[in-house]
Amino acid sequence: MQDIYTQNIAKGLAGQLFGANHEIEPMFVESGIVNFGYGVAQGTEEQEALLPSAGKTVDDFRGVARLATTIERLHRSEDNPTYDDETNDTMDVVRRGMILVPATAVVARGEPVFWQIVTSGTNYAGTFRNTADAGNAIDISSVAAWFRGNEAIGGLAVLNLRVLL
Repeated sequence: MQDIYTQNIAKGLAGQLFGANHEIEPMFVESGIVNFGYGVAQGTEEQEALLPSAGKTVDDFRGVARLATTIERLHRSEDNPTYDDETNDTMDVVRRGMILVPATAVVARGEPVFWQIVTSGTNYAGTFRNTADAGNAIDISSVAAWFRGNEAIGGLAVLNLRVLL
């Protein structure tokens, strides 16, 4: 009987769905790379999305990139699997429902949700937090709420989305 394990199994992965009843929309990656679990902004065309940049507002927020379910995407880069515009990826964007996301600060249920729109130090554009980060993040509490904090799930928090369609 095996009683020694060499690998720690993750409690969850960024972009993994949590619970049931999700609304998911396929969108093309307009430019760059989008990590699973990162929030995306509306692109130039209706069915395009990309990571946010300075000047984005809550109205630009389209949802969160879902963890890819195809082996090809998951193994493209085992250290950091992503969606990529160079490979013409279509990503699943979760618009409603709960999803695991990377939070760059300790967050808890009931706190405001801020979407990082500008990379600042180790706070990457597209991640989430509970403060404005000196104007580098915007409040999206009107379309998202913390369902569960990130201390129990390896740095990932459960975000409940309700983005208007």
